[in-house]
Amino acid sequence: MPNPARSPAGLSTAAKNSTLWNYPRPDPTRVFTMFDDFEQWINATGAVADTPWVDTLVGTSTVGVVADEPFGAIVLTADVLENDGVQIQWATENFTVTLGKKMWFKARMKLAEATQSDFLVGLTVLDTAAIAASLDGVTDGVFFQKDDGSTDIKFSCQLDATTGQATPVTVATASTSYVVLGFEFDGVNKFKLFVNDVQVGTMDLGTSAASYLPNTPITPTIALLAGTTGGTTLTVDYIFAAIER
Repeated sequence: MPNPARSPAGLSTAAKNSTLWNYPRPDPTRVFTMFDDFEQWINATGAVADTPWVDTLVGTSTVGVVADEPFGAIVLTADVLENDGVQIQWATENFTVTLGKKMWFKARMKLAEATQSDFLVGLTVLDTAAIAASLDGVTDGVFFQKDDGSTDIKFSCQLDATTGQATPVTVATASTSYVVLGFEFDGVNKFKLFVNDVQVGTMDLGTSAASYLPNTPITPTIALLAGTTGGTTLTVDYIFAAIER
C-alpha cells in the first residue's frame, strides 16, 4: 500500500469564504448520508427499540445480529412456509430522488438460497409488503431485486408499478456468496450500476426521467421472502445511502 497523501492543514469542499470554508474536513452538510454497519441489533425476535428501523415479520420469521461477524451483520430469517419472510425499513422517508441532485447507494449481503427466494434491497416507500407474493411489490423506489425461481438480480427505478416502471436492468447472477450491490444517480437521467464495486451496466432514462423517478420520499429497505418450504436467510453486512441536499 502506498503512503497516504497528507494534508495537515485539512481538506475543504466548502465554497470559498462560506461558513465552513476553513473547516478542515469535507463539508458534512452538502450530502445527507445514512450508513448502518449492523454492529448491534436489539434482539433476535425483531424488536428494534431505540433504533431507526421498523420491521414486518411474516410467520415466525426473525431478524437479529450475527454473532461474532467481523464488523457486524444482521441475518433475516424467513420462516418455514413459502412467502414467509422479513422486511426492515428505515422508519422515516428522508430521501427524495430529485433532478439536479446526485445520489448513491451501496449494500453488502448474501443469500442462503440463490434460487428459491425473493429479496429486495434499496430505497422504497414505506410499505409493509415491499415484495408482494403476487410480485406486484412496491410503487415508488430505486432498488435491486431477485424474484423466486430466478437467479437474476435486477435493478429497478419506478414511479409506480405499471406506467412509471423503467425496464429493469439485470446486473448479476445470485449465489450464496457475499455480493456488493450499488448505484450512482447522476442527477439527470442515468444510474451507474455496480457489482462488487465494478460498474456492470447503466440504466438510461433518456428524456423521460421524470416519468420514472419516484416522486415521493423513499427510505432504505431490505426484504426477504422464502420461495419454498423450509425457510431461508439473507445476511446483510452493511447498507449505505446518500443524496445531495
